[in-house]
Amino acid sequence: MSRKTRKQRTKKKAHKVKERKDTGMPVEKNKSKEHSFAVFDVGKEKFAINLDSVTEILHTFKIVSVPHLPRMFSGVVKLRGESVPLIDLQTLLKEEKIETEIRPCLITKVGTKTMGFLVDSDVAIITTGQGKLYPLPDSFAREEGEFLEGIFWTDKTFVGILKPKEMVEVLAQWRQENEKI
Repeated sequence: MSRKTRKQRTKKKAHKVKERKDTGMPVEKNKSKEHSFAVFDVGKEKFAINLDSVTEILHTFKIVSVPHLPRMFSGVVKLRGESVPLIDLQTLLKEEKIETEIRPCLITKVGTKTMGFLVDSDVAIITTGQGKLYPLPDSFAREEGEFLEGIFWTDKTFVGILKPKEMVEVLAQWRQENEKI
């Protein structure tokens, strides 16, 4: 191979690199997609769960009582032949007990576990475009931070964003520590 050919090849490679222009603009690999949340009341506070975790919202259902369940469990609800554990969010989140006529149940899928969460109001669906997401401030207590991943500012109010996976893990851990099998 002649020297001229090597130089030409080197120039071609260098030329290809020069053709790639750096615009100085940041590259967005994962454009943030808009998230949707199921928003509801628990006690006098507003909370939300990412809609990706919610499989159904039940308005008509019968709670079947189960003896010896921890107090945060209201019982189970029968759903297409399955018994789904039902958690009272008032008790779990230590919110003020209030009586309401409407107590929907959010059915969630966390990993392989299906759980129901009793809430204290109708459920509204909102998107991140309707407000602004913030990380959880440091001022929250460790216990509050266990279940909250952040806050959402919408309609002149803050909404706590719950982490269903962590709620289920804490309940599973409680069960292991407090039940003798």
